[in-house]
Amino acid sequence: KDAQLLFSNKAVQNNVLAKLCLRYLNTHRVWKESESPDCRRHISQAFREYAAHYWYRHVINIGTNVKEVHQHIKALFRPGSKSWEAWRKCYDATSQDQMTQYEGVIKLGSLLFYASHLGFLDTITFLVERTGLKINEVDESSRTALLAAASKGWVMGVKYLLEKGASVQLASNAGRTPIYVASNNGHLEVVKLLLEHKADLSVANKDGWT
Repeated sequence: KDAQLLFSNKAVQNNVLAKLCLRYLNTHRVWKESESPDCRRHISQAFREYAAHYWYRHVINIGTNVKEVHQHIKALFRPGSKSWEAWRKCYDATSQDQMTQYEGVIKLGSLLFYASHLGFLDTITFLVERTGLKINEVDESSRTALLAAASKGWVMGVKYLLEKGASVQLASNAGRTPIYVASNNGHLEVVKLLLEHKADLSVANKDGWT
C-alpha cells in the first residue's frame, strides 16, 4: 500500500509539473525576446528550455489532473498555434532522439507526426476527429504519423491509425516505410499488424535496404 501511495503521489506531482510546463509554453509571449536584464533573461530561457524538453516526460496517465494536462496538450497542438510552432523549433534544435534522425536533417514536422512520436493518443484523436487533419498528412520529409508510431513500436497508436485508414505504403523522402522502421527497430508486434494490413516487404529505402 505504501508503494502504491508513493507511486500515486509521484504520478500526481509529475502531472502537476507537466501542467505547469504546458501552461507556460502555451503563453506565446514567453517565446518572444525578453526585454528584461540579461540575468533574468537567462533564467527565463533556462526554464523555457526545461519546459520544452521535459513536459511530455512528466505526463503520466495516472493522477487527479490528467484530463486537465491533456487539455493543455491539445491547446499546444491546436492547428495554427504559434506556441506550437515555436515549441517545435526549440525541440528540433536541440533534440537528440531518433525523431530528428529519420532523414538525417531537421525538417518541418506535422502536428500528427509529433503527437504520434510522443505517444499521445488522446491528442491524435483530437486532431483527426475534431480538427479534421488527414490521417495520411505528411511533413516536409514525407513522414506520417504511422511512420512515427511504427518506429517507436507503439502498438496502440499503430492500431488506431490503421483503423482510421493510415496508409502502410507511404514512404518518407528517404524511402522508409512504416514496416521498414518497425522491423529496423525490432518491433515484432507492429510488424505483424502492418503485414495484416498488406504492407509491402519488398519496398527498399534510398540505399536499397528492405
